[in-house]
Amino acid sequence: MSKGHVYVLGVAIIVVILTIASQVPMTLEPHLSKVSYTDSENPASWVGRDESLRANFSGHFYVVITRSFDKIRLWITPREGARTLYIRVVVKREFLNALYLEVEPPWYGKVEISREKDPEGMTYLIQVKDLGEAGEGTYELTFLDRAPEERLLMWVTVEVQDGLFKYKGTLSTVVLEPFMPPNCTG
Repeated sequence: MSKGHVYVLGVAIIVVILTIASQVPMTLEPHLSKVSYTDSENPASWVGRDESLRANFSGHFYVVITRSFDKIRLWITPREGARTLYIRVVVKREFLNALYLEVEPPWYGKVEISREKDPEGMTYLIQVKDLGEAGEGTYELTFLDRAPEERLLMWVTVEVQDGLFKYKGTLSTVVLEPFMPPNCTG
């Protein structure tokens, strides 16, 4: 085999590997930081009243969750130049009709919401799907929690396209009832 054929074969192999790698999202772990306006001793991944949980997924995207009285807010922001492909939020709680959702996508996006009952309570599936230029800015999801319970479990999964590659990560958190006293872990 000549040098030219080896070079072409090597380039073809690299192109195939990059193509396959760009279609399979790399899973990222969140790096958590917390801002609390009280003397909270709750675990780092828990969000109480007047607290903000920030998750950095290796700089490819960021998720911020805040709890303020009857509102739970999520901000999902891709790195500049990246695009959010989808957001999936699962909320486990007992009350069926006590949680309402408002979504403000940055451009245009289609939002699909479904609920399922299971032994642990209610599961809300919220998917923000890309339609053309959607996904290039911050999404704000506001849950209006009209009948708060002691705590609810929330899993936020995000997938972004950053250049040739896709990145995916999940943040799991416990959101406390807004009137629960500080330093109460259950």
